[in-house]
Amino acid sequence: MIIFLLILSILFNLIAFLSIYLLFMRQNKLMYQEEKHKKTLNEFEETFTSYLQELKEDNAQFLSSFEQIQKSPQLKKTEKNPPFISQEPLIDDNQAIDSLPDPIRKASRSLAANQYKKKPERNEQRDAIEESFEQKVFRLSKEGLSPAQIAKKLHKGQTEIELLLKFRKKSN
Repeated sequence: MIIFLLILSILFNLIAFLSIYLLFMRQNKLMYQEEKHKKTLNEFEETFTSYLQELKEDNAQFLSSFEQIQKSPQLKKTEKNPPFISQEPLIDDNQAIDSLPDPIRKASRSLAANQYKKKPERNEQRDAIEESFEQKVFRLSKEGLSPAQIAKKLHKGQTEIELLLKFRKKSN
């Protein structure tokens, strides 16, 4: 009977140690996720703070340029009369062509007819599917352009480009 109780006690001790180990592992996993969450929140906060700072700088620059424009003297309109318009009738295109020598007249009419009949050439760039803004940013980044160069080329804010690239890196 004592052996049975001893084996039972050892078994309960093993179960207790196993459950303590599992609880310890869960707690570590939870702490790791909590740290990761805090880090992500800090990155978002830093990103939005820098974005807001750039917006403030852009607004200040806009206001200063706007004030300079308001302070500069306005150009006054000096012309009171409309520009000179000729009252002579313009020469009709047909009259101009008829006044040319016969071979030149035929050549010009055939060229005009050919141009009119010719189908417009397809522009491969126009036919290509328009890239989205994100695709353009990623393509330019792959080509080796810096975020500042991409922002200048696409007429967007540098912070916006940096955010987009940073989120892309996070998702990959």
